[in-house]
Amino acid sequence: DTGMFMDLSVCPPTIDYEGPNGMTFYRVTQMRYEREIVKGLKAGIGIESPAVYGTPAQNVKITTQRAPNIPAYIQYTWNNSGHVRVSGIYRNMSYKNEASDNFKTINGWGIQGSTTFALANFRVYGQYTYGKGIASYLNDLSGLDIDIVPKYGTAEGMQALPASGWFAGLQYNFSNNVFVSSTFSNCNLRANSNYTKHNIAGYKDGKYLVANIFWNVTKDFQVGAEYLHGWRKDFNGESNGANRINCCTKFSF
Repeated sequence: DTGMFMDLSVCPPTIDYEGPNGMTFYRVTQMRYEREIVKGLKAGIGIESPAVYGTPAQNVKITTQRAPNIPAYIQYTWNNSGHVRVSGIYRNMSYKNEASDNFKTINGWGIQGSTTFALANFRVYGQYTYGKGIASYLNDLSGLDIDIVPKYGTAEGMQALPASGWFAGLQYNFSNNVFVSSTFSNCNLRANSNYTKHNIAGYKDGKYLVANIFWNVTKDFQVGAEYLHGWRKDFNGESNGANRINCCTKFSF
């Protein structure tokens, strides 16, 4: 199932399957407990199967993890039209030095604030995430194997790098069947000089802009079109961008 350290209800509508580059998204085996504290206020806590995607240093092996990830959140909802949510996660990430046969651990953590609410015919979406050792949860960083990375200059050292991601979006409903939306997003790897001087062609910063229109032709049939532009900048200062046009048709049965 989708992880607890994310808020699916604030995800903006996009044809692009991955969605905003600074959004958190992951699936995991988990156990969770959630309850309403008072009317409109609920909280949850869970344990999730750990998986660490890193780049090992010399003589280092990223082994099967020994401790689960622990996510939690608290959320306030008003009038069924909007909510504010604060989430957090703790990770205990382990690795093994094969030369000395020693196990070591690195603490990872993340915090996240998210909201969505309606204003007349508009709906607003937003999310901000920051943490260390959470790269695999952020869309643009998830495939780079940088939850933990080498601490250069040491025989077996590893480190967790800070990263952040955010998005803000706005949807306008012309009617119950037609709406447009636009979202801007940013993802940033806040690496230190120990990492960047050895990875000058590595990912530093990415931006994402999408605008789309959807039409519910019938209750079972939807069509849509969107324009997407993305930018990427590396630690060496090189940057580039790309454009994409997406279209979709969806029939539900």
